[in-house]
Amino acid sequence: MGSIERYTGSSAPVRASGAQGGPRPAAGSGRSVDADEWNGEILTFRELAGVVLPGTPIASMARLLPGARRRGTPPRYFRRRTGWWADQSRIVTAIGEQELAPRADGKFRASGGWSQATLQEFRALEVPRRRVGDVRHDTGFVPDGAAASPGGGGNPFQDALEQVAYLPEPVRRGIAARIGEPTFFEAQAIRYTPDRGWPYHTVSVLKMDDVAALVVLASRQERAATWQVEQVDYRLSAQRRQLTT
Repeated sequence: MGSIERYTGSSAPVRASGAQGGPRPAAGSGRSVDADEWNGEILTFRELAGVVLPGTPIASMARLLPGARRRGTPPRYFRRRTGWWADQSRIVTAIGEQELAPRADGKFRASGGWSQATLQEFRALEVPRRRVGDVRHDTGFVPDGAAASPGGGGNPFQDALEQVAYLPEPVRRGIAARIGEPTFFEAQAIRYTPDRGWPYHTVSVLKMDDVAALVVLASRQERAATWQVEQVDYRLSAQRRQLTT
């Protein structure tokens, strides 16, 4: 059946965490899918959410964010899983957390199980607009393969920007230009290795605020000259609903 790997990123220090939202994320520099490590287990939206949503999604993703996070005084340490599901009528976001305790060696250990994910539903005002096209694969990247995004680790969207950086520059710039002050911005890059044929990569992106959302789903077979990119634009209702499981 082949294998599936996700990009796990580099080791991350403890970072402050709060509500998502902040300055406009920039396009940053590209990174090569051939220059980074691809490993780790894939988390599905169903595993994160703990519920089966009806229908077929246009796109969905779930991932464990790198590093430990802290909040409050005295500090509370935790790690976070986040994801989303987008279909023709709505977007559902999911966030789960696991408490961590500091160890004597400066690392952390889990001090409990994962919390039940918080699910938030955002209804579409109309059928979302979908566009599909081919975009040429970038040939130039920053030397070390890192995503050079303004703000560095202080950017609340750095994790998403590091995943978006695999996309071609026109796609990155399009994402950066949309949704000026996002309240939710998550992305995931995955490498698939089939038993036969070339490996291929996918990148799934959701960027949204209170009135609009942008979903990007892109894929590229290894050595191919282009990415196949689908963009889905949503107009959102002002009504929000927390789903129970």
